[in-house]
Amino acid sequence: DREMQPRNAVFAYAYAEVFLDAETEARLLLGSDDGLRVWLNGEVVHTVFEKRGWKADADEVDVTLAKGRNRLLVKCCDVKGKWGFSLRLTDRESEPLDIRME
Repeated sequence: DREMQPRNAVFAYAYAEVFLDAETEARLLLGSDDGLRVWLNGEVVHTVFEKRGWKADADEVDVTLAKGRNRLLVKCCDVKGKWGFSLRLTDRESEPLDIRME
């Protein structure tokens, strides 16, 4: 799709809702090309302002997920060239969590 071709100075957002049966200590494993900002339930939990290439799990952020609905918003900020990001939600030992997404 032409609209999604790499361009310079672009911003992209992604949003997800994650549901848990109990409050849970978790970890976000993130990668981005270039900058990245992440909100969890309306609060900024991670920010990267640098020109860099994407690498899976380059950043680790420990968070506490609430019982019930948790809102994740990611903003990827490109400087020049290709852009993208990745996010994995795990427990504190980087193992998969038992979650529901809607």
